[in-house]
Amino acid sequence: MDAKLTEEWTKTQFIKHKQRCPASEMGRRRRKVLRSNRRTLPKVFACPRCGVVAVRITSQKDEASQDYITVVACGNAACKLRREFRFATEKPEIDVYNTFVDDFAKSGG
Repeated sequence: MDAKLTEEWTKTQFIKHKQRCPASEMGRRRRKVLRSNRRTLPKVFACPRCGVVAVRITSQKDEASQDYITVVACGNAACKLRREFRFATEKPEIDVYNTFVDDFAKSGG
């Protein structure tokens, strides 16, 4: 009689175990999920004159000429570096910043 109880007990344990772990996962290790972090482009850039991360870029469309007027300005009170650019099409902020740095380097600071 004890053997019969032990046999039933093991069947019950097995059934409960199978309910907790689906057949596809039995005997396998779970694979670690790798999440990739997508880096975003910065909104504030480093100033080429003073080195402070305080350069902001604002852009608006000119109704008369249909150009995009982009203002690049340093927010540092001591620096006050500011340039305006006109583009026929809207450009991403990083491209405008690169144009700004190139123009700054050409003019000699």
